[in-house]
Amino acid sequence: MKKIMAFLMAMTIGFSAVACGGADKGKNDASDAGNAGTETSNSDSTSDSDNASDGKTFFINPKNIGPAYWAAAEKGAVQAGKDLGVNVIFNAPSDADSAKQISMINDMLARDIDGMAISPNDANAIKQVINGAVKDEMNVITWDSDAPDTERAYFVAAETQERLGEIYVEQMAEQIGGKGKIVFMVASLGAQNMITQVDSAKAYLEENYPEIEVLEVYASNDEQQKAYENAQNILSTYKDLDGIVSFAGAESPAAAEVLSEAVENGTIEKGQIKLTGFGMPSLVKQYVENGIIEKFSVWDPGVLGYASVYVLNEMSKGTDISTLTEIPDVCEIRVDNGNIYTGVIEITKDNIAEYDF
Repeated sequence: MKKIMAFLMAMTIGFSAVACGGADKGKNDASDAGNAGTETSNSDSTSDSDNASDGKTFFINPKNIGPAYWAAAEKGAVQAGKDLGVNVIFNAPSDADSAKQISMINDMLARDIDGMAISPNDANAIKQVINGAVKDEMNVITWDSDAPDTERAYFVAAETQERLGEIYVEQMAEQIGGKGKIVFMVASLGAQNMITQVDSAKAYLEENYPEIEVLEVYASNDEQQKAYENAQNILSTYKDLDGIVSFAGAESPAAAEVLSEAVENGTIEKGQIKLTGFGMPSLVKQYVENGIIEKFSVWDPGVLGYASVYVLNEMSKGTDISTLTEIPDVCEIRVDNGNIYTGVIEITKDNIAEYDF
């Protein structure tokens, strides 16, 4: 029990925003982001930049507050506020609840802010509030998870959601020889990024690896404990399982811990069940080093947070976003038809030490 609790507590720790597709962040020291004086509770987390002379304030809204993924994103957003001289409010409900998220957004719309970046828990549920904000001439973008059927201006992500799904299952197919039984672990069944990634992954497997069967999709609702319980349930339910594909930050370490425990107690052999997909390097490093995970993909959530503030600030200045090719001292970006991409990194035992977020 102590080991499990230590594992769950470790998953709530935040990380420094330092890289985008492997590029260093130049002038911004990672430790600066870690000492921004923010709060990761249900109260507003605001960067108190001394040089915020123009008074611009941007609301950066993740799906919820607490998981390490969003803690890392917050540090990036706060660092952007300091670098750009703007105020940043980074806040969300403590759980991934769409109704609570919408209520918080409506509260923020009543305040004097200059733009907002939203990571929707439910793309359909949030449509009305986004369209209403845009109608009232508010700059609104989405990040990490999109609401494509809304009037949002841009979507900030690491890569296309379709391509991410393909990357994850291609990694799995390589490890299990192109055939076998697998399950998917996702953060939410309602979030548009999860829906698109899963649909794309299934289509990619059907076309390229018809002998790989997806048995089930498990959702944790962005809760670490739920992800851990899902992984336990998966191992007890499917005795002939070949692999687990993680689509979100809580899923990889939860599944890796359960696989490690199963190896230790002799339930399975090391390498019998492959695990890949998305992962936070700091959370899964031990599992890469001990062989539970061979490879996985990642992007720096801190860079997504930073990019969201940067894009909102450029929009407030009237910049043509389609002409942007980089975020100075952070990384190159690709702007494509309303989408802004920051890049994906493949992590293995050979390079995991290079990434500390």
